[in-house]
Amino acid sequence: MTWISVKDQKPPSAEPVVYARPDFRRGSGHWSVGIAYWTVSKKWNPELESIHAPTGFTHWMPIPDPPRS
Repeated sequence: MTWISVKDQKPPSAEPVVYARPDFRRGSGHWSVGIAYWTVSKKWNPELESIHAPTGFTHWMPIPDPPRS
């Protein structure tokens, strides 16, 4: 799987995806990643309701399949 730029394509609505955004607090070259949903109202919602929705997502990818046992 490869990262998809949000400039090129938005993720499917209501489907969890892995997001990435530059982490400017840690300096150049560092990234923050997590799981969020792109909503039908064109907003990012984090997977966990207790987390504030971060902004500045630049890339996303589908969540990979879990490991096989």
